Amino acid sequence: MHVKIDSDIGMAYFGVIFDAGGIWEDKGRRGCSHLMEHLMCKTYEYTYPKMRRLDVTDNAFTSDNKVVFFASGLNECVAQLSQTILDELIQQKNLWTEEQFETEKKIVIQEYSDVFNDQLSGAWENAMRSRYGYCSAIGLRKDIEEFTYEDSLKMAKEVFSVPRKIVTVGDHSVQYNGRYQEKPWPWRVKFDQHDIEQESTPKENQTVVTLLHKNKLNVKQSAVYTLLRSCLAEGLESPLYQEIREKRGLAYAVYCDHCVVADDIIPAVLVQTLNEKVEELDETLNGFFSTSMGDLITEERFNDCKEGWLFKKKKIEILPHAGVLSTVVADYNPFDGLEDVSREDVLGFGDEFFSIGNFEMIMG
Repeated sequence: MHVKIDSDIGMAYFGVIFDAGGIWEDKGRRGCSHLMEHLMCKTYEYTYPKMRRLDVTDNAFTSDNKVVFFASGLNECVAQLSQTILDELIQQKNLWTEEQFETEKKIVIQEYSDVFNDQLSGAWENAMRSRYGYCSAIGLRKDIEEFTYEDSLKMAKEVFSVPRKIVTVGDHSVQYNGRYQEKPWPWRVKFDQHDIEQESTPKENQTVVTLLHKNKLNVKQSAVYTLLRSCLAEGLESPLYQEIREKRGLAYAVYCDHCVVADDIIPAVLVQTLNEKVEELDETLNGFFSTSMGDLITEERFNDCKEGWLFKKKKIEILPHAGVLSTVVADYNPFDGLEDVSREDVLGFGDEFFSIGNFEMIMG
């Protein structure tokens, strides 16, 4: 699929999306999409001096559902590079050497270690492993270590020669006459007890308390979920932040976030607190998510959050080259149907799906 978005402000975006990332990885390949992302960038790295000269911003990322390579900048500047980037990714005439492969693998393993050197991110990864049997895009250390140079060449040909989507924003275009991937999701995560290896994280004098949702939401519920999460936890004035930090002083920050695996949204709340405050935090979270949403989300709070999200949508319409990452390139568009979501929708959804019985509390 080639998605073309018009823009008359002189700014452009170009992106290529491939079926790689956590959900596409079989046992023995977990984390290898991330390594391949690094390696595939080498196919067009000779353009980097020109990118600097044209002030084009380029990057790539690996998520649970995809690997994306993209560039943005002035329209006339992106137009000079987008076709080259696409051709080099697809045609693969400038692949890496074995020495480059080994160097890049060391870097990716260092990134892996960095995730688990942070207690908060490590607790989240371990919770997903133990309850959903899923390693996320960061993968599993032993799988990355056992991935070979020959494996990388094979994966380049099999996975990164056929895109799922090409996205262009602005007055420029690329030519691609090949086919597009249309594969269904290969598998689904399931909440259960799983035995995937856990990584150690620094403990010191703090504990991460994770509320992990036991019942996956679907991206079709994204609009009402977006507003619920915003009303509960977005901003320093949010009810959850006020309860945990301002009233009780239990934590510096409160994270109400999620991952999207296939088209399932898995919400979670993570709070890092001192060991001696864990019991009080446990009681506070239980009390908060046992409260009726109507008592937590006032009409004024709902209106503030909804209007804020509608302004976000307006900014994206004004600056489509910047907003495309959170809409067309994202796992779901949080603005689809947002205008039609009422406070009653959010309260009902919250009472049904965000009561404490829908979460498992995990200490890490």
